[in-house]
Amino acid sequence: MRIMMVALGTAGDVFPMIGFGRALQQRGHEVHMASMPQYKGAVQSSGLVFQSLDGLQGVTDDPDFYHATRSMRVVAQRFLIPAVNPVYELISSLEPERWTILANLYAYGARIAQEKHGFRLITCVVTPFSLRSVQHMPVTPGIACPQWAPSLLRRAFFALVSRLWDRELGPSLGKIRESAGLAGAKNLWYEWCLSPERVIALFPEWFAPRPSDWPAQLVYAGFTVFDQGGGQAVPAELLEPGDPLVIFAAGSAGPAAIHFFRTAVAVSSGRPWRAILLTGKSTGGLDTPLPANVHQYEYIPMSQLFPFASVVVHHGGLGTISLALMAGVPQIAVPFGHDQYDNAARIEQLGVGRAVRQSSSNFALRLRSAIEEMLCDQSWSARCQKFKQKAASSSSLSEACEQIEADYSALHR
Repeated sequence: MRIMMVALGTAGDVFPMIGFGRALQQRGHEVHMASMPQYKGAVQSSGLVFQSLDGLQGVTDDPDFYHATRSMRVVAQRFLIPAVNPVYELISSLEPERWTILANLYAYGARIAQEKHGFRLITCVVTPFSLRSVQHMPVTPGIACPQWAPSLLRRAFFALVSRLWDRELGPSLGKIRESAGLAGAKNLWYEWCLSPERVIALFPEWFAPRPSDWPAQLVYAGFTVFDQGGGQAVPAELLEPGDPLVIFAAGSAGPAAIHFFRTAVAVSSGRPWRAILLTGKSTGGLDTPLPANVHQYEYIPMSQLFPFASVVVHHGGLGTISLALMAGVPQIAVPFGHDQYDNAARIEQLGVGRAVRQSSSNFALRLRSAIEEMLCDQSWSARCQKFKQKAASSSSLSEACEQIEADYSALHR
């Protein structure tokens, strides 16, 4: 097959797509990936052909990106809508009979190209939070609708969210669809964005069991991990015998992670562990003096570092969660927004982690207590070891690749 992947969003959205693309390439397929310019190095280092979607910017620098309600407009106006035309034009330049399109659900231009030109489109979903289910209500930031609420109320909750997204996205998408000769569409966020042909879940079924009201065309691929810079070694000083390692990581959260890392410094100062802060490039740096037992690094491959950790404290991104599960290490999720609250609830349900909210009273005290509990109670590590092999298994990924190949063969008989 000739495959064009379209991966938009944060590193947590893009890197699982790279892992999936690499698996398909290893099976002999020609795989290209279109994404934002900042991911060029990561895509090319994986051996995929990179196609740049120029002019698209990230949104994690916006102060409202993690706001429970205002983030909707930020994501729509700064990210989703500007990406439609570049993606649509790229895909429209290809031949529908020769290319298969794999795109994450934010690539609305790919969905329009499927409707207009008949491309074979497979939608990849990185997190279960993105899939509507009245049967299994997601944990949301801000105002939430609990699982125990009556079915009528749960349906009304999703109807309201869907209307709000249609209000933000509908006018701009309607103009683009009209120019392509297509009729209007509704329920853009939960239904229209998904290909009616095939949906691939980039997480395992044991992490998010299938509710009966998820799309019938969905299959699981398991965790499709891509950890850039995998050849980089763990600094030697971290491998020396000493106090336990507690890793603090916030993915690509950007400036919103400053408070998280400052709290990490405060709760770790003088404590009987070595705190490792993986601050990345986008935080803008810390202006907090570091105690002797706290060490800051811009980047260390988490797949290399986590096996040496005793506890991982993170923002609740599914990529970080999957790497912690593969390392068999207990984790504490401090969600910032979006899907991270739901992801945090799922690791609690599995018994491999805890969730501590930054908005809670005595946040720093609660975080310190959670770390101390995990370091002292060995049952946390024992439970995590049970999931280590399951998380690292590639059988679901192979099955998803085989499903894509079978669909392709059936179409070309």
